Amino acid sequence: DETSLTKNSQVYPPFLAETNQPYPVEKLPITKAMGGEKSFVDDMEIRQPGKIIPVQCWGAPIFDENGSIKFGLVALIDMTHQKEITESLQSREEFFRNLFEEGPIGMTLSFPDSTLVNANRAFCNMLGYPKDQILGKSFLEFTHPEDIPSEQLLSQKLFDKLIPKYQVEKRFITQKGQTIWCNLSASVIRDLNDEPMFRLAIVENITDQKEAE
Repeated sequence: DETSLTKNSQVYPPFLAETNQPYPVEKLPITKAMGGEKSFVDDMEIRQPGKIIPVQCWGAPIFDENGSIKFGLVALIDMTHQKEITESLQSREEFFRNLFEEGPIGMTLSFPDSTLVNANRAFCNMLGYPKDQILGKSFLEFTHPEDIPSEQLLSQKLFDKLIPKYQVEKRFITQKGQTIWCNLSASVIRDLNDEPMFRLAIVENITDQKEAE
């Protein structure tokens, strides 16, 4: 009955995840199991002194030979480790996102056809374009015409898996029509099947160095 369910839930009091609200008794998998329903919840936490345990919980009724509910079966899985992994991955993703966006050296992501998917602040400032005038355009549109053939060849070899990466000195044309020399290092970002998805290019302005030479 509901009284016994409430007492049992007080041994390891369940809460709605990331809140101080007790998990509603009517939504507990054991409650649903005793009502003849199968259920699954993944928004539950078990509170113990000095410890919060995120759990996934399944519930199912067990019937007797007459079809009446005899038991309620509940399974709990401690999701602490999985949650730690998820949070670690999210933290790393946020770190690399900030590194990309705010890094001092230009960075771009582009599709195999050279269409720019993303470009960081340093790259946009280097060429003098706002970001919305760069994304969606071909990387080659900002490349010096004399450097386009070699750029296309190297990029194609990269996506054809003929080379793992490449580094080259090349020229870009800024919004003001100026030619700047850059050192470009390119590699690929692969999907789960190890197929190339994007070209990651790190672009460093070396115009001053080239002029000095």
